Amino acid sequence: AIIYLISNPKLGAHKIGVAGAAKHNERLKKHAQQGWTVYRHKEFKKGVDAFNIEGRILRWLRYQKNLPPFLSIEQMPQAGWSETVDASAIELSSIWAKVQEFSKVKR
Repeated sequence: AIIYLISNPKLGAHKIGVAGAAKHNERLKKHAQQGWTVYRHKEFKKGVDAFNIEGRILRWLRYQKNLPPFLSIEQMPQAGWSETVDASAIELSSIWAKVQEFSKVKR
């Protein structure tokens, strides 16, 4: 599986997500069709590891950075609205640094 970080300048949003490694091109392709571009992605041997890191990133964004979901269901017909944040409130590099940090810590 992979964890990915994408951004959409038109919507002013960033999104963290997880996809199966075999299908990640399809998942990311759907996002690309809606104007999203990939900032970074990281592959994991176990999908559960990617899923757990995504959860930790979302908790960090919501509770430590106080950033609620930014987009609505209607703005993301391809799904994933609940993993979005306001791009003006946090840099992609800051989010990715947390992905890297959480990838090194065993819990």
